[in-house]
Amino acid sequence: MNDEVIRAQLREVAKACVPLVLHREELPAEQRLVCYSGFLVELANKWIWITAGHVIDELDAVLGQEPSPSFFFRVPTDPNGPVFFNYTDAKHASFLAVSKIGMKLRPRPARRVAEAWQYLAKADIGFAVLTTLYIDNLRAAGAVPFDKDQIRHYGEEEVKGIDVGQLGVFLAGIPAESKEADLTADNPTISFKELPLHPASPDECEPPQCYFEPQWTDDLHEGDVKGMSGGPIVVLGLDKPLVVAVQSAQLSVPGRTPRRVIGIESPSVLSLVGELANRE
Repeated sequence: MNDEVIRAQLREVAKACVPLVLHREELPAEQRLVCYSGFLVELANKWIWITAGHVIDELDAVLGQEPSPSFFFRVPTDPNGPVFFNYTDAKHASFLAVSKIGMKLRPRPARRVAEAWQYLAKADIGFAVLTTLYIDNLRAAGAVPFDKDQIRHYGEEEVKGIDVGQLGVFLAGIPAESKEADLTADNPTISFKELPLHPASPDECEPPQCYFEPQWTDDLHEGDVKGMSGGPIVVLGLDKPLVVAVQSAQLSVPGRTPRRVIGIESPSVLSLVGELANRE
């Protein structure tokens, strides 16, 4: 593994890993800001913020509350401040919500449709489609989205080197409990962080889920994964970084420390995001 290449590509990944921060002025300072991991990808000629589906569901749950919360993006590589975002008006959804709506509208669907909704319910993916205003502001702040050619399956021939340690696999995001993130400030500092992973056997997973074995100990990174749901799982060391999965959750495995990380395979699920984003 070429450490210099890995470090350079991690800097590229940091430009795409843009967290969304929820700001609630009425709360005490230590609770006022909540940071949600996510990343930018360009699909169907649109910039789309990708995160975990349960993150979108949490954000949706606070809408309509008084006083109204505010939202902003924070590009980790930009020292100049936040990019404000009107989340309420953006087209956003989680696949779990889409599947629930579908089942409610058609409680006894055809088998093929029911299987599709069950697949979506397991695909813990959420997204928000960005308008030109936010694209321009994020670009000015130094954000650079992943492109569709960087969305790959980790079983592809080109990336099989991860199985023999030739390449680096990292979970990227913004830990909620990271000591580097000062979320009590009006203009918070956000530190991008990467955690090393190794893919588990594909035979143990049921698509679209995939498992990764953390390559760290709980003592070293206690609490760091919290808040990283929605961050990309990236393969580094090739010509450019490849996004092979989106982090969904941790899985407790008896007798195994640390816990496994559950990812959602990127290609099939994010192609659906592109289709939904293109529908007006």
